[in-house]
Amino acid sequence: ESISKILQVTGASFEEFLAFVSRSSARYPSRILPLLKLKDAAKKKAFDSEGRPACKTWGRLSFPDLGDDGAFALEITGGKGSPMFADGAVIVVSPQAKLKRGDLVVVKVKSGCSVKRLSKRTAKKLELKALDGEGAAETLERGAVDWVARIVWVRH
Repeated sequence: ESISKILQVTGASFEEFLAFVSRSSARYPSRILPLLKLKDAAKKKAFDSEGRPACKTWGRLSFPDLGDDGAFALEITGGKGSPMFADGAVIVVSPQAKLKRGDLVVVKVKSGCSVKRLSKRTAKKLELKALDGEGAAETLERGAVDWVARIVWVRH
């Protein structure tokens, strides 16, 4: 049941999960990912104009290499991942990962970052749902979104 939840949250197939957990550090090197608290991701200087970590205050997290140089980690704070992620959970996001309906994503807008479920994406709009499934879907114009990245891994 726990593995099923992991697969559901990450969107990974069982084969991808097995490949990930069976990697040895000798064959698959780890890399250091930038790590920041989600509440600090709203700061103007936290990301560059292309959505990459830019601030010197970012921490570091050793993580298996995802093959995505833009991947970074965010620590859930302020209940922003509730009810799926508790405060202190670390999510690894991949800006390069292909987005599909139902993915868990982090969305950065001028007012900050939030963790949502992608409901629909068009060339002009994003439709997002709260993680608790309550309330109406939120629709954002693509121009109002600084970036959106898929959550590819979670450490509770």
